Amino acid sequence: MAIEKLKKANELAPNWAYPVYDLAYTYLLMQDFPNALKYYARTDNRKPRGFFTAKTAHWSLKKEKEGAFQEGLYFNYMQIEWVNTDEEKLKIAKHSNKDISKRISKQNFQ
Repeated sequence: MAIEKLKKANELAPNWAYPVYDLAYTYLLMQDFPNALKYYARTDNRKPRGFFTAKTAHWSLKKEKEGAFQEGLYFNYMQIEWVNTDEEKLKIAKHSNKDISKRISKQNFQ
């Protein structure tokens, strides 16, 4: 239901970035990474100077799609915002970065 309402809001105000950004975030929370990437890209196109976390999300999800990062890395990492203790945050960060250093050394990030 939320997705339909956000799409309708986008139709009514096609230059307004909030509905598109919220669509991206909703898809991210649903772990629908292709649609999250699609709507973060649209947000980035509407607001090329940045809009909340759209640039980071768009870049990260694009790198996941290209195979530079494991799928779900950005989703896992963003969970840090919702936990309270340093121990929980560190656990998420360690899990999120389990194989990233190997991948980064093999990738070109231009």
